[in-house]
Amino acid sequence: MTTTFDSYLKAFLHHLKSKKRSELTIAHYEDYLHRFAKVSGVKTISDISQSKIATFTRHLREAHLSPASQNYHLIAVRMFLRSLPQGKSKVDPKSISLRQTSYHPAARPSAASISRLLAAVPPSNIRDHALLTVLHEQQLTLEEASSLTTDSIDLSKGVMSVKKKSRIVRERLSAKAITALKPLLATRTTGSPLFTSLDRANKSKNKPLSARSIQRIVKEYALRAGLPETMSSKFLKQP
Repeated sequence: MTTTFDSYLKAFLHHLKSKKRSELTIAHYEDYLHRFAKVSGVKTISDISQSKIATFTRHLREAHLSPASQNYHLIAVRMFLRSLPQGKSKVDPKSISLRQTSYHPAARPSAASISRLLAAVPPSNIRDHALLTVLHEQQLTLEEASSLTTDSIDLSKGVMSVKKKSRIVRERLSAKAITALKPLLATRTTGSPLFTSLDRANKSKNKPLSARSIQRIVKEYALRAGLPETMSSKFLKQP
């Protein structure tokens, strides 16, 4: 069996998928581990050593990442090493030290912040306006929003059906969510994804937005609204 880093990374990501980890989590682990390989120069599993780990740890600190962000990268490396067949790794995952972090509860989003975020969406972009509104009003996760279809929404009854883990939950739509969804639903066919990716002509490709794409959209409008430090998909999800 090949011992290249990429081959074991592929197997690790497949393992995460089999464990029902979210698409976004898997994408983040892939990014963290690609960064590790690039910075440390690791090409095969036998290349991974304490000195390579030290090089990567130093890089994370010099990149001025927050202690929490540094830990996310190092935890990904830990988990990857634990996934390797016995005897393949020369480094004990437990030997990778994490940075100390202090907990600061995130502030609740103010009505003014939400208004600024929504105002950053062009009036013609009914998809993004509906997406941000529904994320906040219905307190959805990225994966839940990605899984919605036109059949999930019943405007006549003012309810939506959301896939939460292994079950479908019916929730009442807020008045703001209904108002935002009406024009979007008028452009969708029965059974199609609710929030779809767009082509260069801004037309629907009838493919659902991934959780990662939704996260990027939130961040894009947060930057436009001047909310780069506080606004995120998790910020939107707070009551």
